[in-house]
Amino acid sequence: MVQPERVLIVSANMGDGHNAAADALTESIERIWPGCETRRIDSLRLMGRWISWLFRSVYAFELHHAPWLYQYLYDALWKHLRVAAIEKRIVASWCGRRLAKRIKAFAPDLIISTYPIGSGALDWLRRYRGMAIPTATVMADYAPHPFWIYPGIDVHFVAHDVVIPEAVALGATGDVRAGAPPVRSVFGPKDRVASRWALGLRQDAFIALVTGGGWGVGTLPDAVRVLTSGSPSIQVVAVCGHNQNLLRTLQGFSLPAERLVTLGFVDNMPELMGAADVVVTNAGGVTAVEALAAHRPLLLFDPIAGHGIANADLMEKAGVAVLCRTPAELGESVERLATDETYEARLRKAAVDHMAGKSLEDDLSFLASLHPEVRIPRARTALRRVATTGIAAVLAFLLIAQVATFGATRFAHAARGAPASTHKIAIVVAGALDARQIQAVEREALSQHLAVTFFLQGEAAAASPDLARRLVKEGFEVEASTWHRWSDRLAPPWAMGSDYRKSRDALRRATGVNASYVAQPCGRFSLPSLVATNHLHLRRVVFAQQVALTSEGEGKIPDLRSGAIVALVVRRGASIDALLKALDDVAGQARSDSLRMVTIAVIDGARAEA
Repeated sequence: MVQPERVLIVSANMGDGHNAAADALTESIERIWPGCETRRIDSLRLMGRWISWLFRSVYAFELHHAPWLYQYLYDALWKHLRVAAIEKRIVASWCGRRLAKRIKAFAPDLIISTYPIGSGALDWLRRYRGMAIPTATVMADYAPHPFWIYPGIDVHFVAHDVVIPEAVALGATGDVRAGAPPVRSVFGPKDRVASRWALGLRQDAFIALVTGGGWGVGTLPDAVRVLTSGSPSIQVVAVCGHNQNLLRTLQGFSLPAERLVTLGFVDNMPELMGAADVVVTNAGGVTAVEALAAHRPLLLFDPIAGHGIANADLMEKAGVAVLCRTPAELGESVERLATDETYEARLRKAAVDHMAGKSLEDDLSFLASLHPEVRIPRARTALRRVATTGIAAVLAFLLIAQVATFGATRFAHAARGAPASTHKIAIVVAGALDARQIQAVEREALSQHLAVTFFLQGEAAAASPDLARRLVKEGFEVEASTWHRWSDRLAPPWAMGSDYRKSRDALRRATGVNASYVAQPCGRFSLPSLVATNHLHLRRVVFAQQVALTSEGEGKIPDLRSGAIVALVVRRGASIDALLKALDDVAGQARSDSLRMVTIAVIDGARAEA
């Protein structure tokens, strides 16, 4: 093997884990190949300064304030692999074109990526520019996801053998190996007594090091609270990273240093791990593998959304960590470690075994021995480029629309029901209703003295104005829905305003009453629909529970929740018998549960109950 003269590392400033892995690789390169020049490129910054800022800002916001959204987007990658593939190609092409100039200028002998977008760029350069330089991905995460794996990468170094099948299933065609954790040598085992003397920590305590990484994410206050409320023999060292709010929160516990030591961002993490008896973290980054490199038992508490949960599941499966899902489980695990030497020895052995026989030097030597054979790709036609770009744009738009709809529905200021203590429910009939179905519900509701809210689509109100007028006179609440009588889906974004306006106006002409509420049969709202309804001064209604009525009959009747808005959503082809049966079933269950049936206006607090 000829020693390489230049090695390029493609990373990103996204948290601290990816750059920490790049630091470890740089250290190993300098040790085994003296004189070899290394250069590092931030793949996000390469795509544009605003891109780097946007990615970090959105990622930080999601982790701190909207973990449910990050989990939704992470799950969407797995659920829509074809869409993810298109997104990967767009981002890889974007970054790859810019990276090509840097590679040409530096002329590296090896290229290593520690960030998914960097790996995508290398894959694109291999497949569309014929780049013949050996490439590797060194995963900073324990668990792979679709953006980590690419067929054009020569070797993927993953954290454990249990990861290999997943990487292959995601499309890795080169070597996939369980490599050494990408951590610096300073994270090796240390003398515990000496480390504690140097740091001023208790020699007689069981020390739990609690950290949420460089950004201090996760439910660290809960972890600290449960550990400091346990045995007085436990001393907690909490590292808050750059999260000053978290630091102030923990300092507000006002506990003596014998029980709690609070730190901000630190540069002596190897010494802190050397002093600790156990490391507690959220499984979000490289901290977990640093703990394993230090031969410390590892507890994963309330993992952060997305990759944190995936990392924790795989680490638990591999047997290298214990996953604690609740504060009680965490407290029990630490107490057991502090008192059960057998349990502590088992977890420590798991960390030692994980590191056994692995070294970054061996991984780098293997990469340097590769000689990839690459065929220069044939030029693509202009038509294919246009088609690919068009398809990618459409799919990207659909994904953005899906996320926008999910977020708009969740956060829209809308009527969602009442507190459970009110013991009320509102029954809604909506969807593709024709005159016969409306009349059937009208007769049934009158005979049973049911409060029912009708959401009439505009075409239905325009086609049967006398019927709509009669419903209002009989005391039923009649509100606006979308325009098309047979539609149970979202109107297209460009037609939202006119769709709602036509429905509202048709209902007003038929009944002489202005609608106060609007609902879509699908039960969701997109961002354009929010703008349209705000402009028309219509309050949105979100159905808490739905019963779908189709040509195949009645859907499952849910267990009714006090305070809920329950919608009987009529799809095309639904029969009158199925609709009436569903109405009777919901009303019967409401009575048996002592729930009062009221209108939307009553349950929303806009009108007093008669």
